[in-house]
Amino acid sequence: MFKNRKQQLYTVITILLLSVSLGSQNSSFYSKSYALVVGVNQYPSPTWKNLKQAVNDAVGMARYLNSQGFEVTTLYDKEATRAAIVSKMQTDLARQVGKNDRLVIFFSGHGFTEELGGKEWGYIVPYDATQNTASYISMDEIRTLSEKMGNAKHQLFIMDACYGGLLATRGGGVNPDQPKYLEDVTKRGARQMITAGGRGQQAVDGVFTNCLLEALEQGQGDINSDGYITFSE
Repeated sequence: MFKNRKQQLYTVITILLLSVSLGSQNSSFYSKSYALVVGVNQYPSPTWKNLKQAVNDAVGMARYLNSQGFEVTTLYDKEATRAAIVSKMQTDLARQVGKNDRLVIFFSGHGFTEELGGKEWGYIVPYDATQNTASYISMDEIRTLSEKMGNAKHQLFIMDACYGGLLATRGGGVNPDQPKYLEDVTKRGARQMITAGGRGQQAVDGVFTNCLLEALEQGQGDINSDGYITFSE
């Protein structure tokens, strides 16, 4: 598709699906692009140790998404309260997104898992979290918020945190060798999540997002060299 690899316009497409076009050019696959980027280094509660790179990671992701033409809202440290994060999704984005729009939700901070009723329950930990898990944001709540933002054709959640539980189950993919592959996959509605790890794993501060941005910005994630980076890649 592109003869000069240095000049390639790398496009992120989740399978199933998100695409991001480089620079000021508009993607032909979407009408508008929205993003909420959250990073928390400083946690007032002694329950949670402070992080060093979470906000820097969030700033880097916000900058990258801005360069891709996204309308980016950011919440860093004391801005990233539980109420603020939920409100941005439920009150703002749920009312903004349209049927041909795409949406990215990025969180960098602590995650947590507990077992209740014989099941694992995963959470992301906002700035004002206490020891009480009711002050966290559960994956069940994120799933509900995703449904409220369901007018968006494609949603991608990127969580630089470790926890148990899942947002969704991966569906069947589309063969990338088939004709009009990109047109086909970008017509399908989808919600996907990328996480730094699961329960019992520890996300190394600053590594996950750095590698992700390297793959996107430098095109290292384009394994088949077609000018696009898919979710599976």
